[in-house]
Order: sequence, then structure tokens, then C-alpha cells
Amino acid sequence: MKYLIIYASAGAGHRKAAEAVYEALLERVDEKEIEKIDSLDYTNKLFKWFYARKYITLVNYMPHIWGFFYYLFDNWFVYKLLWLPRRMTNAMNCKRLESFLFQVNPEVVISAHFMANEVISRLKQKGRIRCKLFSVVTDYRIHSFWVVPHVDRYFVASGQTKMDLLRWGVADDKISVTGIPISLKFSLNLDRKTIGAKLGLDTSLFTVLIIGGGFGVGPVEELVKKVGALKLKAQYLIVCGYNKDLLEKVEALTQSLDLKAKVYGFVDNVHELMTVSDVLVTKSGGLTSSEAMAKGLATIFVKPIPGQEKRNSKTLEAVDAAAIADDVDSAQQKIKELFENQNLLKKMNAAANNMAKPDSARDIIKIICT
Repeated sequence: MKYLIIYASAGAGHRKAAEAVYEALLERVDEKEIEKIDSLDYTNKLFKWFYARKYITLVNYMPHIWGFFYYLFDNWFVYKLLWLPRRMTNAMNCKRLESFLFQVNPEVVISAHFMANEVISRLKQKGRIRCKLFSVVTDYRIHSFWVVPHVDRYFVASGQTKMDLLRWGVADDKISVTGIPISLKFSLNLDRKTIGAKLGLDTSLFTVLIIGGGFGVGPVEELVKKVGALKLKAQYLIVCGYNKDLLEKVEALTQSLDLKAKVYGFVDNVHELMTVSDVLVTKSGGLTSSEAMAKGLATIFVKPIPGQEKRNSKTLEAVDAAAIADDVDSAQQKIKELFENQNLLKKMNAAANNMAKPDSARDIIKIICT
């Protein structure tokens, strides 16, 4: 095997980035030369259970605790103190991952999660594996956990992300500003009316897309109540992800509010939903944010949690591509403002277009394969 793409199923973004890279690599390389894996499948069961669920639990129920540890571990001094405990934890729990790496002996590893960065970097340092290690960063700002020696190149979202890496001591020639890899679907030039007709939508109406992420997190139900109270001449597309309980509640709620809306579970046509929308209301994950920028879509980030979401949202707000709503009341007012102020909407659309990198996955693969 020549290429190994590796991620961790802790949040949907890392998987989606890996899938985008895989999709772009298939345009250049035979499928037999590529393997894509979830690194957590190669850890012990308890570690996988804890690792995969701690993020969703903390984000949903204890976001400030998550934020506290996120910022604490991003401190240079704490980072140095944690180096050995982190190494020991990965050594104990990632033995199967190491064995797999020895077995397949890839020439190139493309990592979309920081845990694999650390494991592979250590193996390279010891001379136990010889491969090129490329790290695909999935947020607009860098956390210290991404920074390890023996990464051959980092692919990052923006100039700001690059500056973060430079401050952590990564060499300039090891950083490429390509954008976060998103599906090739987002590079397609789609017609709003054509897609609207396909989806059964009235494209003359102001359209609000509400996305709760792959796991249906965030105050989606509460937000639907608030937009229902606005009584705007608008239509709403609401994506609940894998959260079936949320899907059922939102469907019942839109009917009781007599809201012109379509409610979805997990979808694979977000690029189409964004094409027909005027504004996106969502959490500020790196992948969804990048997808919105690729579609030139004005975005409202609702209650971004401390940590990577807060950093993503502030980065895009700073360039006028997005607005931050600290609660659902604020989100309600920002939706109303964009409905009433076309000039502001156009300004945000233009700023999003300036941040757009729809060919990010292809650009990454072009560099790797050169």
C-alpha cells in the first residue's frame, strides 16, 4: 500500500476531511493503493469508547469544562509538561495501530487528526517506520496537540492558521495554506433554481439553512421556536444529522408552528442545500464553516463553545464572512437583520467568497503527489 489516510471519529469533521482527501486522491491514484482508516478502530475498546464520546458529552453538557482544558493544554508550558503523559497514553492504547502501520508499511500517511500525528511522529523518530507524514488541520486555528516533530508538511485553512504554526516553531517551508479539505461537490457550479426545483423548494423565498452538525448538537429545537415567532416570509431547511430524537421533535415543532420548512436527518447533499440558501445558521466546526465559505454563504454561528468553535467563529467574523450569536435570541435577531438588510447580506456573501477554497482537497493532493 502506498497511501494511508487516517482520522479519528471524535466529531464528524475529521472523518469528513479524510473522505475529501480520499475522494481527491482517487482522481490520481488507483483505489488499490489507498486505505482509509479510523485510528480509534485500532485502539482498545475502552479507550475508543471514551475518546469517541467524551467530546460530544462535554460539548453538549459541559462546554465550559471542555473549553477550560482546551485552552489549558494549548499553553506552551503545559504542553511541555503533558508531552510524557500523552506519549505514555498513546503508547498504551495504540499498540494495534502501531502494529497495523508496521504491517502495511505505507509510503505516505495523510493524517486528519492529531493523535495519529503523535503516534507516527514517534515511530519515525525511532526509525521504526519510514513514510512521509502529511497533517491536515481541520480548524481555522491551531491547537498545540497538532504540533509534533517529523511532520513533513502541514495543510492549513488560512494565513492565520499558518501564523499559529510559525509561532509554535514549525518551519515556513513545511506549511501550505490550502484550506480545510472539503468534498469535491463544493467545487461544482450549481444553479439555484435548478437545485430548488429538484428539492421542491420555492427559490424566490428567503431561505434559512439550520445545521446541527453530524451529531445534531446545538440548540436546534429552541432556534426553530425562535424563527417561527418571527413570522418571516421565508422557508427553512433544518438538518438534524444522526440525532433521530431531535429529528422527530423538530418535525412536530415545525408543524405546530405552521412553519414552511423541510426537516432532514443525516444528508449527503449539503452542497445543494447551501446552494439554495441565503443564510446558514450552525455550529462553527471547521468543516461546515469551510463548506459555507466555498458556497459564498453568509453564516451565523450560534453559541460557539469555548475552544476550537470559538476560535473558528472569531476568525470568520473578523473578515465579515460570519456573525456570532451568543444565544438563540441573538441568532433570531441576526436572521431578521439579514432578511431585512440585503446590503449586509451581500457584504457577508462577498467576504465568504474571499475565504473560499472549494478545491482544497485537490490542492492538497496535488502537492502530495508532486
